Amino acid sequence: MSVTRKQRKFNGWLIGLTGGLGCGKSAVAAIFREFGVLSIDSDAIVHDLLNSDTDVAKAIRGRFGSDLLVPPDGINRSRLAEVVFRSPAELEWLEGLLHPRVRGAWQAWAALHEGRTRIVEIPLLFEKNLEKYFELTVCVSAGPRQQLSRLTSRGLSEEQIRARSSRQLPLEEKIRSADFVLSNSGSLNSVRKQILLLNRGLNLF
Repeated sequence: MSVTRKQRKFNGWLIGLTGGLGCGKSAVAAIFREFGVLSIDSDAIVHDLLNSDTDVAKAIRGRFGSDLLVPPDGINRSRLAEVVFRSPAELEWLEGLLHPRVRGAWQAWAALHEGRTRIVEIPLLFEKNLEKYFELTVCVSAGPRQQLSRLTSRGLSEEQIRARSSRQLPLEEKIRSADFVLSNSGSLNSVRKQILLLNRGLNLF
């Protein structure tokens, strides 16, 4: 995508941050925060919904049974993931329940902080055609070795990694779709330097 029309700062940039599994999106978002950029993580919003939204808990209980509930009314995320990643239909149902709420939450957050540069971390940014909501999209990339190491360090099995990867676009396609790419195959200091170069051209912060 051409970024010619984006070469000036709007009333605070709204940036969609994405990347492949294990590429370190959250680490990159943390570096942006070091420079005063605000950020919100869509996965964290999902976590809050599963833990505290009674309507979500009621819908999931009605769909999958009460064994997925954790007192007082939260959801066992690991168990839920096991169920939905085995069934495309169940995954589609869950995304239909959660994604509109997630989008509403980060849009409200972005509106609240209008005038500041804001980053929304969204793993499925391009998969769900959410790039249209942003002035700029940034993809975090990493090599396969780094990705696998990071994912296994989180305790994910090869089967779980394959299941999660199957619902995402290949990293190469995300890279082609993004306005800018940040490589996170090396040190975090290298990422900081890339972010500073990006800021020099776009006046993000």
